[in-house]
Amino acid sequence: MPWPWVILARIPRVVAGEASAETEVDADVQAEGVDEAEAAAHDLEAEVEEDAQAEEVDEAELDAGMEVEADALAEGVDEAELDSEEEVEKDAQAEGVDEAELSSEDEADVEHTADFSIPVALPPRITVMTAAPTAHPVRNSPDMYPYVLGVGSGCILFNFGVEPFYGVCFADRPYQSNLTMVRHFDCSGVEQGHPVTATAERIPLATANMPSSPTLRASGSSPSATAKPTSLPSSWYTRAAGAPCSSSYFSAGFNKWFQETTQNPLPNDTNRDGEWVPSGVVSFKKILWWFDLSWGITSLDPFHDLEEPPLRFRRLPEGRALDKAPPNIHDRRCITESQGGLRYVEIIIPEGEAATVSMWSWIPAADGNDETIAWEMKYAMSFAEIWEDDSYKATRLPRKVPVLVLVCPSDANLVCFALELEERLFSVNVPERRVVEFIEDSYELVTPWPAAPSCLYVLPWSLPLKIAQACYLEFRLALCAAYQYYYFDFLFLVPHGL
Repeated sequence: MPWPWVILARIPRVVAGEASAETEVDADVQAEGVDEAEAAAHDLEAEVEEDAQAEEVDEAELDAGMEVEADALAEGVDEAELDSEEEVEKDAQAEGVDEAELSSEDEADVEHTADFSIPVALPPRITVMTAAPTAHPVRNSPDMYPYVLGVGSGCILFNFGVEPFYGVCFADRPYQSNLTMVRHFDCSGVEQGHPVTATAERIPLATANMPSSPTLRASGSSPSATAKPTSLPSSWYTRAAGAPCSSSYFSAGFNKWFQETTQNPLPNDTNRDGEWVPSGVVSFKKILWWFDLSWGITSLDPFHDLEEPPLRFRRLPEGRALDKAPPNIHDRRCITESQGGLRYVEIIIPEGEAATVSMWSWIPAADGNDETIAWEMKYAMSFAEIWEDDSYKATRLPRKVPVLVLVCPSDANLVCFALELEERLFSVNVPERRVVEFIEDSYELVTPWPAAPSCLYVLPWSLPLKIAQACYLEFRLALCAAYQYYYFDFLFLVPHGL
């Protein structure tokens, strides 16, 4: 069966550190309650004293027989009161034990509060993580919109911004971002309905030449080919063709940053301004593929032969390059790994013609040399044909050109789309023109501004073995071989002078 995966939101819910303030408010309320209770007690004592004086006057007028009868009744009342007091005391002791146990459990929960929680949701629903106050590198001014830069089989790489900037913002800014690796997933409570939890690990700041904010958008991961477990955060970026580049990468094994120079791979195209606009990165065949959705792909083999250029540039399929990236280019284009291949997908809206969704697959050279690249069109389908299918009509969705969300990692024919105004997600088997997945509920997405769930705000995540086994019984029963975990190396490349 296909490996379980989810549509992971790049921006989590953020829980700010407001617990202490709430505790103070509760304490003030409790103090006010105590004061009111004491005042009421004083009033009650005064009323009891007045009643006692009145009773003494009445008792003086009673005859001897009535006094004897009253004494007998009083003794019966005293015995009942003693029995009642003993029961109250036992109940109070039992309540004290219960309160102590509850207090102990609450303290244990506080001690084991996770940095992140992940309520796994089946596609086409979106899985939105939650970041606890302990996940923030700067807790007194938490980033309300941190951003997932990349995912691997055993980790998630986050970017936490520095106030007043959010992690999701990638414009030039003078502050270094805080990179955090999410790992050590705990699935112990999944069968009881609790989310998966995980721990945050801080990545030290670089002493110099830390990648700029636009660089971080193109961060990704590649499996390590060595047996030695290493873990490094990674990305490549340059502003223009011909600009010299330097690389900066962090090694978890050495717990330090390293630098090296590299050749700029961008061609000097005369029909465009030459600016590289980082749009994202994918890992395919242990190679990192950074892409500018308006221009092409730059690849890096982290374990390359030092005698060969580490960076290589490949253009988009013929006729798909643009002079300049338009706004919201992620709503119409994406590059991803699916079903063992590198795919380029685009919603094309030609003037005066019906919109189509088209996919190209990367074809390596016959001799296995990655120096050349070719694209082969896998399919092109008109949305008019999809809208006419009975499966689409059954959804009662409008005949509107949707936003491109992502491609299923295990089935390249299955593409996920979104209607932004209606807030609906649906998946289509494009060659069959058939809607495969659709839910009536609105999708959930956390963004600082109105946005559709394009590849800029969501990404596919093939679940780690531990989570897949805990969340999917069918997969657990079908699993026949052990899964080898890979740790990830991340590489930062930036031009001189940034």
